[in-house]
Amino acid sequence: MGNAIKLALVLSAYACAACIGLAFVYNVTAPAIAQAAEKEAFSAFAEFFPEADSFKDVSGRVSSPDEKIVFDRVFRAEKQGQFIGLLIQASGATYKTSTLLSSFSPEGTMIRFKLTATSDTAGLGTKIGESPFTDQFEGKSLSDDFSVGKDVQAISGATISSRGAAAILRASAKAAGSYLSGGAL
Repeated sequence: MGNAIKLALVLSAYACAACIGLAFVYNVTAPAIAQAAEKEAFSAFAEFFPEADSFKDVSGRVSSPDEKIVFDRVFRAEKQGQFIGLLIQASGATYKTSTLLSSFSPEGTMIRFKLTATSDTAGLGTKIGESPFTDQFEGKSLSDDFSVGKDVQAISGATISSRGAAAILRASAKAAGSYLSGGAL
């Protein structure tokens, strides 16, 4: 019985030491990891606005008009302090789930969007991130319907993914329109 208690105490000491070590490593590496993630995100943003010299987080001022669609982050692109566009990263249901990063001009049009993550079927649902599906949104007015069958052509065999992507982009466009008309420039 005495050996079992001694073994339990030794194992507990090792477990505590391991936890303290992990906490120390996490605290040391967390800022570097966060900085690398931010740098990666900003390089993705620069694909949309290469002329931008800064991206300001305005997530707290922009919310999704659709409760089924989550805005992960919202940034305004600026060049020398002047507003040049809005980026919205939104996630929602497609066939399964997808995340889209969309960009909008100050003139009230969609510049383009990029599929950043999806759990849809490879080769079918993933086509929402490819031309010609993506092409039909470039230059689209924020007041358009963004509805499959009206002003959006679905992908054959991936209608559910097409409808989901259109819904995500519709919510993003509505939010961008509200931001642009709200004088928050």
